[in-house]
Amino acid sequence: MVLLLCMMLDFGLGLRPQTMSMRLNVDRNENFAKLQAGYLFPRIGKARREFAESNPELAEKIISLGIGDTTQPIPSHILSGLVGGASELGTPDGYSGYGAEQGQ
Repeated sequence: MVLLLCMMLDFGLGLRPQTMSMRLNVDRNENFAKLQAGYLFPRIGKARREFAESNPELAEKIISLGIGDTTQPIPSHILSGLVGGASELGTPDGYSGYGAEQGQ
């Protein structure tokens, strides 16, 4: 959450995330420094197209989690999967989280 806030501040107010992370005493993932400015979805789309062209036998197996069509409701099979997965997390037997020592 803090990292997302830092990234938003970087784009909206001109503040650098690494400056914010030091101020907030949060370790910053070094891979964020490798990101270039620009909108990420066109780059992902280009990489997906290039992969599909180079690997036509795998093209149908690509699952795109890109932008999507936000003018339509979530398809029922996806919605039921999300609801089912979230419901399982609400029970002691179905919970599959991890302890704080693995999340750092």
